[in-house]
Amino acid sequence: MLSHPEQHERSIPLDVLVDTGAAYVLLPAAVVTQLDIPTVEGQPAEPPDGDRLIYRIGEIRMTFDGRQCSTILVAGPPGGPGLLSAFTLETFRVAADPVHA
Repeated sequence: MLSHPEQHERSIPLDVLVDTGAAYVLLPAAVVTQLDIPTVEGQPAEPPDGDRLIYRIGEIRMTFDGRQCSTILVAGPPGGPGLLSAFTLETFRVAADPVHA
């Protein structure tokens, strides 16, 4: 479950992929807009096609297995996947198990 960092009633469930190589949670831009999550800065990125992109950075509240935490989010491209980062997994004290997934 994802929630606005301050207005917890603004929340939505979202299926995400686990990306153990990701440092931050990546959310589709539409989700960030739907929850009206404030973004505080931009992170430049240069994908292989040479385009220069700016990904917005903010904070999101997540609920997983009955526990809650705040974590950093990156607003990804429209229509992109939601990715759960290794940092957030560690915060929830869980680990990816590729053998039994």
